[in-house]
Amino acid sequence: MIDQARQQLGGGMADALSTIQQLSDAMNQNADLQNRLQNQIDTSQNKIDSLNDQIAQLDDQISTTQTDIDNTRAQIGVLARYLYVQPDALLLRLLRAGSVRDMVTQTSDLTAAALRADALERKLSSDLQQQQQDQTDRQNAADQEQQAQDQLNQAITELQDLASQEQDSSDQLQSAIDDTQSALDGLDTQGASVVEQITAMLRQRQEELIATAEQLVWQQAQVWTTLNSSALPPPPATTYGGTQTAPAGTLLAWPIQGATLTQGFGPSTLWLEPAMFGFPHFHTGLDLASSNTRIGAAADGVVAAVGSGTTGYGNYVIIAHGGGIVTLYGHLTVTMVKVGQTVTQGQQIGVEGSTGNSTGVHLHFEVRVNGTPVDPSPYLPARAGA
Repeated sequence: MIDQARQQLGGGMADALSTIQQLSDAMNQNADLQNRLQNQIDTSQNKIDSLNDQIAQLDDQISTTQTDIDNTRAQIGVLARYLYVQPDALLLRLLRAGSVRDMVTQTSDLTAAALRADALERKLSSDLQQQQQDQTDRQNAADQEQQAQDQLNQAITELQDLASQEQDSSDQLQSAIDDTQSALDGLDTQGASVVEQITAMLRQRQEELIATAEQLVWQQAQVWTTLNSSALPPPPATTYGGTQTAPAGTLLAWPIQGATLTQGFGPSTLWLEPAMFGFPHFHTGLDLASSNTRIGAAADGVVAAVGSGTTGYGNYVIIAHGGGIVTLYGHLTVTMVKVGQTVTQGQQIGVEGSTGNSTGVHLHFEVRVNGTPVDPSPYLPARAGA
């Protein structure tokens, strides 16, 4: 009994240590993403400051142009009143001019001046309209940039919260390791029933913490996907000519060719499967085994996360495909892509393996839509002979 307990507790410690390493990798990716977001925020703030400076300059220009328009209109009014001829003013104007020719010349000059002033007013009014439009455009651009910056700040807040949860999970796992070590040190002095209780309790605690850690990795991948949604391709479209249809008209390719389905999507009796949808153990994807170890991307997309370890999914790749569709490829021997890399359907992303919580060499293939695991089968073409 004690030897078996030592083996189980030792295995639990190894799993916990591996998960701590996975969390460390996730926290490093988290910090890198936060730094990149902060750089984008700084760039965005520079744009907003520049736009606000342009808006202030346009305010001054608009004020100056409006003053010029008012002055020009006043001048036009004076000229109009001077040119307005009444019967008694015509004789007075002739006497002042000295001759009819001089009177006509003066009147022509005044008329030309009035026309020039009117043309100037129209130009100034056009300038004012353009300046006001430029100001509106820059204000709209500043508002849009501020909205984008607010989204980036919100993303950083979410990442900081995730980092805090990841650190907390790591600390709890370390505490579980310490408790496990203490339990191992005292096994020889405990009775069989107490050893069994301690082993079961610590094992359950570690399993819960490991499941929480894996969920945090998914959440971080979801944040990355949301932030990079504009860079994702359109949702995968039907590329197979059959009559099978998938939700929203999408269809994926098999990530591994000629594979045997060893476990489907749904409730499971395996203790290593997480609790989900009201079931104590639920298999969230398809397990595919094949002698063909090449793993290909199920559709065009961008790599949202890459992880490694000896627990959970082991070595895995998560790809975002657009339209809220994300795929995961777990238990890989080797991963061959990096976060942010664009991949095409069928492109090799890894090699089939048995890392993590695995009972043998296979691929764990998972599809999530808007963060929720779904049965991948309707998204895939019919298998030959199925």
